[in-house]
Amino acid sequence: MKKLLIASILITLIFISCDDIPNGVVDTADVDYQLVNINAPSEFIYSDQDSVFTTSIEFEKAETIARVWFNLLTEDGVTTVKQNVSMTDDGGGSSGDNQADDGIYTGRTILEKRLQPVNM
Repeated sequence: MKKLLIASILITLIFISCDDIPNGVVDTADVDYQLVNINAPSEFIYSDQDSVFTTSIEFEKAETIARVWFNLLTEDGVTTVKQNVSMTDDGGGSSGDNQADDGIYTGRTILEKRLQPVNM
């Protein structure tokens, strides 16, 4: 009888001490970076002389950013032309980035003469 009473008290204490489980996100990561600038052409028209699309995005305190990419859409925003084009901040010439670790991520992609939109 004594064991049953102690078990009942312990179970009651456990249920009383438990907080309500929230409906939203339980654990969020603190974001410590800020978007400073987006540099992209307002309009891009393919030509034989210019088939390279380049864009960049600048962050302040970008040390915690692991990966940046962009998607290129048609003017109406319905059709994806290029998907998940990687942007880097490594100072490498292939992406168009000029200076490593400056918080500016740059991405570059070559567009073919005949665009093949990706249906999503």
